[in-house]
Amino acid sequence: MLLGTSLTSIVLQSQQPLLLGTLQELEERGAVQRREPSHSYLGVPLISVNSSISVISLQSTWQHAFSEADVRLLSTLAASMSVALDNARLLDETRRLLAETDQSAAELATVNAVSQALVSELDLDALIEMTGEQVRQTLAADIVYVALLVRQTNTIHFRYTYGETLSAIALGEGLTSRIIATREPLLINEDIEARQAGLEIQPVGAQAKSYLVVPIIASVPGDACPGTEAPPGLSTSGWPPKTKRSTGLRISPP
Repeated sequence: MLLGTSLTSIVLQSQQPLLLGTLQELEERGAVQRREPSHSYLGVPLISVNSSISVISLQSTWQHAFSEADVRLLSTLAASMSVALDNARLLDETRRLLAETDQSAAELATVNAVSQALVSELDLDALIEMTGEQVRQTLAADIVYVALLVRQTNTIHFRYTYGETLSAIALGEGLTSRIIATREPLLINEDIEARQAGLEIQPVGAQAKSYLVVPIIASVPGDACPGTEAPPGLSTSGWPPKTKRSTGLRISPP
C-alpha cells in the first residue's frame, strides 16, 4: 500500500490520532476495506525522534465504538512503545560501536605486539610464529599461513601454518606466488573459483570461502628492491646476505 492512500498513511503523515465513528466517515477519508466493513476506526502514531515510524490502529464493526478516553489510552501506550523502540535502537547502536571499538583495540594491540617484536626479537622463526598467532587471534581465521620466498631456489616455504599443513611449493604456483609477483594485497569474499580462474591461479591447499592475502616485502643492504631493511644479527635461517624475502600472509576466515 502506497503512502497517502489509506487511513494509516493519514496518521503517519499528520502524526496525530485519528478517530472515526461511522462507515461514511471511513469511506470519506479513503478507508480500504478488504473484509467485513469497519464502522469505527482509531489510529495513533508511534513517533520516534519527531518522525512517525508506525501506527497502532483499532477497528470495529460497531459505530462509535471508541471514545476520546480510548484515544488518550492508546496514545499513552504508543508513546511508551516509541520510547522502548528508541531505547532498543540505541542499545543496538551502542553494542555495534562497542564491538567496533573492541575490534580496533585488538587490531592496535596486534600492531603494537608485532612492532615491539621487530625491535627486540632477532630470531626469525620466533618472529614469524608470533606474527601468525597475533593475526590468527585478532581476525579469528580458520586458516592462516606465513610463507617465505627463498630466491636461491625460487621456492616458497610455509614457515607458519594454522588450520592446514602445507609443503614447500615452486614460485609460480598458488595464490601466494601471485601476491609475491604483484606485491599487492588481495581480498576475495565471493566467487572464489571464478576469481581464481580469472587470475589464472591453480589453488594450493584447502579451498576456503574467503581469502585475504597480503605481501610482506623486506630487503637487506645491497638489495636494489625497495622494502624494509632486514635487522642485523639474524642467523642464516633468517635473511642471509643479499637475499630478498617476499613473504605472503594468508588469512582465511570462517
